[in-house]
Amino acid sequence: MASVSIINLPAHSALINVVKVQNWDFATAAKASIGGLLPFIEEHNLRPLLASSPASVGLCSRKFIDGRPSLYAMGFIAPNESDIPASVPRVSGDTSAEGLALLTFPAGEWATLKLKGSYAGIAGAFDTVVEFVKEDGREVDSERVFCERYLNDCRKVDTEDLETDILVPIK
Repeated sequence: MASVSIINLPAHSALINVVKVQNWDFATAAKASIGGLLPFIEEHNLRPLLASSPASVGLCSRKFIDGRPSLYAMGFIAPNESDIPASVPRVSGDTSAEGLALLTFPAGEWATLKLKGSYAGIAGAFDTVVEFVKEDGREVDSERVFCERYLNDCRKVDTEDLETDILVPIK
C-alpha cells in the first residue's frame, strides 16, 4: 500500500444518492445508491456532463448508529453544478438524509492514500489514514465526510488494477 500524504483540494460538488447502510454491508448500499442514481441521470440527460468527470465517489456519513456509519452515498463529480436540475437538494458538509443531493465539498486539507486492488481493502485503508492523521498530530474534520474516489471502472479493469483514492478530511 502506498504512503499517506496531505493534499489541498478546491471546493467541488458531486451528484450523489444517499442510502441506508444495513449491517456494515457497503457493497449492497453502493449498488442501491447507483441503482437509484442512474435512472435520474438518464431522465435528465446528464450522462454527457458526468462523463467528463474524472471519477466517481463514495461517501460515508459522519452520522453513526452503534459505532457504524448509518448512511452511504455513491455519485459522480459534477463539473458544473448549474447543469444539475434545481429540484436536486443542495447540501454541504455531510450526507444527512436519504435520496438525491448535490453535495458541496468545501475546500480544505485531506489526508489521502491511493489503494491499488480490491475494494475489500477500503476499510483497512481508512484505518491506515486515520492512524496517520493521529500520529501526525492532526485531527479528523468531523464536519466533512470521508470519501473514496474511484479512479477507474471496476467493470473495465481487473480487480488487481483497481485504483481508489482514500480521502479523510483533516483540520
